[in-house]
Amino acid sequence: AVGAQVGSVFMRHVLIRHQQLRTADPAARREGAAKTLGEAEAAALDVLLQLQASPSAFGKLCKEKSDCQTADQPGNMTGHLGWLGRGEQEPSFEEAAFNLEANEFSDLVTTS
Repeated sequence: AVGAQVGSVFMRHVLIRHQQLRTADPAARREGAAKTLGEAEAAALDVLLQLQASPSAFGKLCKEKSDCQTADQPGNMTGHLGWLGRGEQEPSFEEAAFNLEANEFSDLVTTS
């Protein structure tokens, strides 16, 4: 791919926060509507099911549902995390990212 870096993956995501987090997330654009981890997982699963049914809806769903600042980016930049190499993210996120094919959605990933 143009701009691809060897040993890295290009990532976009939808972040669903919950209000029981121990530390503030500097990348959050809002508090998040989910009160518990269970509510956050249910909301994330709903988004994933919608994306699997209509992959082209990523930008729209990201803007509506994601609690990350990246959701405010325009067009194809919505949810954009950029090129990520190994060791740059939490292990659960990295494992999911590096096991995906291009344009594939991962299952839900829980991070701190």
